[in-house]
Amino acid sequence: MFEALTNALLHRDYSLRDGVTRLWIFDDRIQIHNPYRSDGQRLESIYCGAVAAPYPRIKSTFKSPYYGLETVQGGIPGLLLHAQQYTGSKPEIRISGDEFRIRIHAVR
Repeated sequence: MFEALTNALLHRDYSLRDGVTRLWIFDDRIQIHNPYRSDGQRLESIYCGAVAAPYPRIKSTFKSPYYGLETVQGGIPGLLLHAQQYTGSKPEIRISGDEFRIRIHAVR
């Protein structure tokens, strides 16, 4: 979950000013919807972790040990692996219009 929330902050498209990051918590899943402009990037590359942070300065703040933030290593591939091991279900990622969506299922 920490990786999913961190990605929501680091990879959201702040140029989409009307876009809002949304976090929904349900009994059977957690969903995060985030403003995102794909610029032609394919979903397969996201699953492989081949993405670039649109705002490298924000990312460097999260990664710097001087700010005392604990981060998780592994990006989306690590998130997918650990979530599936923990819950028994693979998280679902979709790009719909100008929105990145991830659904992480509850433990079965």
